[in-house]
Amino acid sequence: MTIVQEVSGVEMVFRVGEYPQKVQTSFHWHENVELVQPLNYPMKMLVDGEELDVGVGDIVVVSEQSVHNFGIEHENTKCIICQFPLKILLHAGEKLKPVKKQITAEEIGKDPVFAEQIAGLFCVIQKEKKVLRGQQNLFMQSLLAAVYFALMQHFPEQDKSKSIKKGKQEFYHIVEYINSHFKEDISLQSLSQMMYMSRGKLSRVFEIYAGMSLNEYINTLRINFANQMLKQGSNITETAYACGFQTVRTFNNVYKKVMNMTPTEYVKRKKDSSSK
Repeated sequence: MTIVQEVSGVEMVFRVGEYPQKVQTSFHWHENVELVQPLNYPMKMLVDGEELDVGVGDIVVVSEQSVHNFGIEHENTKCIICQFPLKILLHAGEKLKPVKKQITAEEIGKDPVFAEQIAGLFCVIQKEKKVLRGQQNLFMQSLLAAVYFALMQHFPEQDKSKSIKKGKQEFYHIVEYINSHFKEDISLQSLSQMMYMSRGKLSRVFEIYAGMSLNEYINTLRINFANQMLKQGSNITETAYACGFQTVRTFNNVYKKVMNMTPTEYVKRKKDSSSK
């Protein structure tokens, strides 16, 4: 598993996401709004700690800075993915409001005009065999604006509670600290003291938004970093201690659990593939 946090904004992107295998993507967030619609198989999503069963034709609206990931349960799953910064719609002169998180295909079908707008945008995306960049594409921007304003009108969301906003902010702080200190001797106890939170609350907040335990996340970061060191020729003992493990034995055990192979097997495979 690769950990990714898309914490900075990107330009408008319209594409068909294709997942040949079953996979649980890593949690991430970004400054853009994201629209997701499964095309051929249902999928699961975790958005700000809420588990969603997303059917074919449903639309999930991921708001700015929302922590989310995909659970792909069928091989060769395809879905529409649109990413865009809300600021591109501000010139329209309409106040932007939050949109309902999940809109079902049945709800969409009740309004023929809205269904046609959605179909128009997504049809253009599906016809293209490449990723569309919308920053310089006024036609795509106009379609998107029509769709988003229709979403605002027909499927508004109530303002999020203060507790949800606070929990997300706490999660950001936890992840930021771990990302900077995962190579150190970090523990739940030390983290809870650093964050002024009880160990139970810290664990709950992290698991709600990340969809994985704190230890799983720390170990995955460490193993990703270990792979970089091993590729560059570092030996296993050096790598183990540099990644924050207290013993080589612990490193080997965690590595095998995460990678389904030992560090030695990983190094051998890399050498064999490079010699071909």
